[in-house]
Amino acid sequence: MSKFSDAGGFEVSDCRRSQKPIVEFTSVYNETAASYQGNTLKLLPEHKAIRFLSYLPPKAKILDIGCGPGRDAKYFTELGFNVTGLDISEKMIELAKREVPNADFMVMDIENLNFAKNQFDAAWASASLLHVPKDKIPAVLQSIHNILKDEGIFFIALRKGLGEEMLPDNRYGGVEKFWVYFDEDELHDYLKKAGFEILESQTHDISTSYQTNPWISFIAKKI
Repeated sequence: MSKFSDAGGFEVSDCRRSQKPIVEFTSVYNETAASYQGNTLKLLPEHKAIRFLSYLPPKAKILDIGCGPGRDAKYFTELGFNVTGLDISEKMIELAKREVPNADFMVMDIENLNFAKNQFDAAWASASLLHVPKDKIPAVLQSIHNILKDEGIFFIALRKGLGEEMLPDNRYGGVEKFWVYFDEDELHDYLKKAGFEILESQTHDISTSYQTNPWISFIAKKI
């Protein structure tokens, strides 16, 4: 697999997700939705969620970006928050609607968010932007910034590393997935350029057999 350097000097693979039809990417998650739900049900990042929620007023409106089968949305709604979840996988949304009937869910592409400006108090993107090519990350972050209210809170967690590549996911029968990696300084720069102030950042080592990489996470505020 050939690699080259992006504008920031980081090695990236020339196998970009955009070369594969989005319907194929969606089908991967549709086919593995049930097993994904079972594998991740008990992996709620509760400590990170508690820190994120500590910045929010009661009953705040949270957008769960890449909500999957609704695990995190369920946690938020049980604490009294108003949650809207989106995912590109129809099967994931079906599971989420059954799991969390008192939240709103919709099928939507992260790269094409269709919400009014200043609509949400907060956005939660836990392990969901890790399939977005780096050349599209600035536009996605800007879209999230736009739909947040003034001083809205944004949580993001991504795989730690450099570049981007197509790799089989052996947890799900070796299906090919596009992965993107960031180091802490790199992601900090992306967030700052999109108009966010960093409130907290953390590096997370591998802590379960399901995880394949260390993670980095940020809590940021719209400015």
